[in-house]
Amino acid sequence: MSNSLSTSSPRIAAEGNPASDTLVTSGNRLELLSLAAIIALSGGLLNEHLRIGGESGRGLNQIILLPLFAVCAMMTLHRASRSVRIVLRSPLTALLFAVPVASIFWSIDPLHSASRSLAFILAVATAALIADRLSVRDLLLMTALGVGIMAMLNFLYSLALPGIGIMQEGHVGAWRGLYSQKNGLARLMVLGTIACSMAAFELRGRYRLLSGAGALLCLALVVLSTSKTALVALFAVAAAVGFVHLLRARGMLLILTALLAVSAVAAAFLMVALFAEDGAAMLGRDLSLSGRTIVWSASVVELAARPIFGFGYGAFWTGWDGPGAMVWAQVGWDPGDSHNGFLDAALDFGVAGSAILVVHVTVMTLAAIRWARSSSESPLWPIAFLVFFVIYNLTESSTFRPTNVLWVLYPMVSLQLASGLASASRRTSKPLDSSEHAIRRGIGKSENSAKSIT
Repeated sequence: MSNSLSTSSPRIAAEGNPASDTLVTSGNRLELLSLAAIIALSGGLLNEHLRIGGESGRGLNQIILLPLFAVCAMMTLHRASRSVRIVLRSPLTALLFAVPVASIFWSIDPLHSASRSLAFILAVATAALIADRLSVRDLLLMTALGVGIMAMLNFLYSLALPGIGIMQEGHVGAWRGLYSQKNGLARLMVLGTIACSMAAFELRGRYRLLSGAGALLCLALVVLSTSKTALVALFAVAAAVGFVHLLRARGMLLILTALLAVSAVAAAFLMVALFAEDGAAMLGRDLSLSGRTIVWSASVVELAARPIFGFGYGAFWTGWDGPGAMVWAQVGWDPGDSHNGFLDAALDFGVAGSAILVVHVTVMTLAAIRWARSSSESPLWPIAFLVFFVIYNLTESSTFRPTNVLWVLYPMVSLQLASGLASASRRTSKPLDSSEHAIRRGIGKSENSAKSIT
């Protein structure tokens, strides 16, 4: 194997790798490159010039992505029982994955929900393959690679075709790159800034320099997109990562960190209460968050018609013939979602499904904090991603969307956390085997012999 990409056993990778000048991984090249390609292709909806069928057609990335999911799912067939065990290792995760499929039985559009469920199942199978074959560090490095490649493509595309890559109406001057909206570019580039920054600490030599350069390019594209949501999300992730890093300490420093966190949260609530309007104005927004709160209110009104189980997977926002048309009529425009991932989960699966999602995210966040405190393998990557996932889904929607990069990564991170923590727990509680007993008996006999001689 070349010095740029080598493999190791999953067990060695799971125990963590020090900063290295090689990309030490636990999977083969096909799995790694497939993961990087999936992340790159799931960045968002491409602009109208890169869609098959014009403005209302499917993006080239989505057309390629679903067959790639299918190939990865087929790779799990020869180890299907193992993949199932990985999913069932966390019953709450298995329940979360079952909700979209189950919603077919109460959906107002069963055929549409069934077609959406097929893509979802392929994405879950891919996540199980990644959790089985690759380490947390692998996922971090391949995320950095996939998003880094897209950052370069978006940068070059916008420079070569500024009339398309830079918005000419609406948010004039904002970079959107390959995507239909500036927020699509900004979301992916925030993820890239996080992943490339953390990858730089995992590597040495030229790979560290490349990762650092990738982080700077992603950050520059975040700024050029003029997305205020992206900047707020990036700041929140940095603050959360800094706090969790301090939680890895012991003794008095841990106590001081807790006191600092409580003070910071109290100060944040006070600032929001006193200066919410001024703060929104500074970010170029109003208190309706660019009309989002109006969409939320109208969506909640429609949810009241089916509050417990919702309308079915993907059955709410289906055009003027679907229930989402009532929201469009009230707000005066036609959003494709509610701009809130948790509210969209409620529209699809009711309060019951949304509650399962909220509980799952909470449990995974606590697991990520535990991982950060106990693991040496990319300890801060899971918590950084989960904080970003939550923050972004407060004003955008990516939950249960198998072609959205945030939901592509969410099952992978969740399964890796459940699998990694379970393996660590088994190692710490594993009883001594016969060889270890024999070694200890031999040591005891040697010590007794030494005592009798003296």
